[in-house]
This record gives sequence, structure tokens and C-alpha cells, in this order.
Amino acid sequence: MNQPFFHYLSLFYKNELNLIVLISSISLAIFVLGMVKYGGLSLRHKMMLVYAHILLLIFPFVFILFDKACQKQILMCQGLKTYAFGIPIIMIGALMVVIFSSYFIVPLFYHNKSKSLLLNTFHVGKVIRRKAKQLGWNQPDIYALDTAKPVAFAFSQLKPSVFVSIGLMELLTKKELEAVLLHELWHTKSQSALYKVSAFASRLSPFAAFSGLEKSLSKEENEADEFAIKYQSTKKYINSAKEKIGLF
Repeated sequence: MNQPFFHYLSLFYKNELNLIVLISSISLAIFVLGMVKYGGLSLRHKMMLVYAHILLLIFPFVFILFDKACQKQILMCQGLKTYAFGIPIIMIGALMVVIFSSYFIVPLFYHNKSKSLLLNTFHVGKVIRRKAKQLGWNQPDIYALDTAKPVAFAFSQLKPSVFVSIGLMELLTKKELEAVLLHELWHTKSQSALYKVSAFASRLSPFAAFSGLEKSLSKEENEADEFAIKYQSTKKYINSAKEKIGLF
């Protein structure tokens, strides 16, 4: 039963090029992930490196499949070359779809869904926009989502926007809601929504735990909390808001 497996291993180790491609690709993939963690790069560059890391991990297996199939004459090599080059192209296309969706499709969906519930002129909305202006940041539009689930999130793509559900507005006091929206205002500046997309994509890699992305996301959340605390001069409201949301 194991004979085909050992036969494949013998074919693999006899081909020096297979070993070079495998070791080089994995080594480069690990180096790229190290750059994500220790390189001190911008969010955009970290995202690009995460996607490059995933492609580098997959490439040698596509390459070896091509080589193995040719050796065993399962398929015509010329025909298999189409798959060898086509699979990475398909994967790149899939990653581009993820990037495009996170940049444009998802924000547009929520903008269109919530456009009739613009809350720029309600009291807390004015506070958030005024704070952004004081800091020299782009003033976000504040939208209400017609759902009872207490949620809040932000996008920085296209135009900075903060979304808060009707359920959350009913659940929290004015000061608690202000704390939550200040937290989300920080996210519009730091572009953390895009960072979360990269963190999700990195889970395709067995080395994802070493990337530091999850730790960076936790740090990002803490910084957003600290921003709200600094503005309100107290931890009371952000902590009570998180407690209420957690109990819902």
C-alpha cells in the first residue's frame, strides 16, 4: 500500500531541482513572514507580504506535481504546464478578489444598506466628527444599521465611515456610545479593517502563528480603547459598554 508513496519519494529526492525549489520557496516564505512581524512595515506592505507568503508556500507543490506527473507519464507534460501555470494564476486571482472585496464591495454594501440612516447630525455623531477634525483626520460619516444586534465597526476605504446598529444605540448610554464610536474612529485612522483581512488570509499558512498578526490586532484594539479613554478621561464608559455587549 505504501509502495507508490515511497516510489514518489525516491523520484522526488533523485531530482535535485525539486529539493531546491521546495527549500527555497519555504525558506523565502518564512523570511517574508518574518518581515511581516519584525520589518516595521506599513499596513499595505504587510498585507502584500502576507499574500506573497501564501503563494510561496503553495508554488513548490504545484511545481512538484508537474514534475511528478511528467515522470510517471500520467499526463502529457505540455498539457500539465497549463495547470502548473494556471493554478498560481487562479490563486492570485482569488486573492485579488479578496482584496478588491475588502476595499470596495463590502464597504459599498454597507454604505448602500445604511445610506438612509446617516447620523452625522445626532449628538454623538457631532462629537466624533469634531474630534476627527481637531486631530486633522478625515471626518467619518456615521451610519446606523437597522439590526437589533449590538455591533459597531468602521471602514477607512473609499471614505472613512463608522457603522453602529440600532440595537447598540438602544443598549448603551450616551457616554458609552460615545466611547464605542471613539474606539471606531481610531480604527478609521489605523485602517485595521484591512489588517483583519490580512490576518484572516494568513491562517491559510501553517506558519501563521509566527506572523504576529493576531498580536498586532490585539494591540490595535487596546490602542483604540486607550484613545477613547484618553478623550473621555475615564475607563468607565468603554469598559461598561464592552461588558454590556459581551452579555448580550
